[in-house]
Amino acid sequence: MSAHAHATPVGGKLLTPGYLLLVGIALVGGVLGLYRFAVGLGATTAMSDGYPWGIWIAFDVVTGTAMGAGGYALALLIYVLNNGKYHPLIRGALVTTALGYTIAGVSVMLDVGRWWHIWKIPLFVTQWNGNSALLEVAICIMAYMIVAWIEVSSSIFEHWGKKGNATAQSIHSALRKILPFVIALGVLLPTMHQSSLGTLMMLTVRLHPLWHSQLMPLLFLV
Repeated sequence: MSAHAHATPVGGKLLTPGYLLLVGIALVGGVLGLYRFAVGLGATTAMSDGYPWGIWIAFDVVTGTAMGAGGYALALLIYVLNNGKYHPLIRGALVTTALGYTIAGVSVMLDVGRWWHIWKIPLFVTQWNGNSALLEVAICIMAYMIVAWIEVSSSIFEHWGKKGNATAQSIHSALRKILPFVIALGVLLPTMHQSSLGTLMMLTVRLHPLWHSQLMPLLFLV
């Protein structure tokens, strides 16, 4: 790894008017989300509770996943391509990634009609549909959310450790040992589900038969 500058706090005021406006919008969204769970997707959006696929899914994919792509892109640039000069940007990108994917995951729970079955996806292995593009997307995104927060937690425990917290110092030391493997997963998982998401979007349009191939995820990524 080439030499790089260390991250330093940005500083400045947190409770700015823009920040408070966004908090207000988030609170309104939270109330509407609770209303959706109380009365159902059909009553909230006029879509079907059983088959809710619509513009909301595409919007979540375009916004939430795009927000979360920064950590993936910078990790690829810094740790794989060994471009250390961008290293000070990685922590901010990882926080955005963790928040972006968490928002996307919560949005999917709001989008699907039978959201209470989501917990079955990683556990009911014998019922997996190996021909489904959405299965790979769901598994990878769930795993990547965990990976992203592990990466972010390293910085948090480092900060607490510098304040003299012995437990945080021990946890940070343990995280540093596994971090190379976590970073590798953080590069692998988005590569998989980004290609599958692209495949899913391509399946919704009329394509030339030349594209009808099991290599479609790889072709989309390229």
